[in-house]
Amino acid sequence: MATQPRPSLTPDEYLALEREAEHKSEYMDGEAVAMAGASFNHNLIVANVVGALWGRLRGTPCAVVSSDLKVKATSRLYYPDVTVVCGEPRFLDKAQDVLLNPTLIVEVLSESTKNFDRGEKFMRYRTIDSLRDYVLIAQDGTHVEHFRRQGEHWILMETRDAQGRLALDIRCSCVRSSMTKSTCLVSPPAATTREEETRKGTFLPSGRCTNTSVRTSAPPFFIANVQAASAAYLVPSSRTIRK
Repeated sequence: MATQPRPSLTPDEYLALEREAEHKSEYMDGEAVAMAGASFNHNLIVANVVGALWGRLRGTPCAVVSSDLKVKATSRLYYPDVTVVCGEPRFLDKAQDVLLNPTLIVEVLSESTKNFDRGEKFMRYRTIDSLRDYVLIAQDGTHVEHFRRQGEHWILMETRDAQGRLALDIRCSCVRSSMTKSTCLVSPPAATTREEETRKGTFLPSGRCTNTSVRTSAPPFFIANVQAASAAYLVPSSRTIRK
């Protein structure tokens, strides 16, 4: 007896079901694909990255959210592990649970998802015009991969060093303070004093810059690559990788 084809879902039908469902599924080519539960280490990495980014982006036009927000990539709807959006977020509809304009996406890799996250999923993410950075973090070893959009190309920077640094340049309107060379996330005030320019690269209250790398005081079980990953964000872009 021939197997009956599974009926295809439209995006609207998927969203109607997903918004009432107890467990998350992603939308892929007319199907709702159930998501497996994440490991303890996976969740620790996500929490660490969200915390590091939240601390850096607080008070700026950029916001960081974790894995309950969907992102539209071509015809598919994914749940990234961590998403940053800069400026006004744009959504698919009034439910505001499908983001259209992410700036940064972070995925924590597992044995079952690593090839997909590096391959087809990244191919679809690259079609999102607003996306500037894509970060992949291993949970079973020390390895962080950072893909940055440069014009029509994507440049890979990576580290396998637990003390490594990767520059992540998140901004809406980028300027640099003349004294500190730090990356500003928003435009600085119209006028600043020399003291304000040199005070740790921070413009207050109108803008915020970052000019230092931050290490997480992660407990030993946090895995070395988590320390490298969460400490890697938002160091000055002139220091792309430091080992």
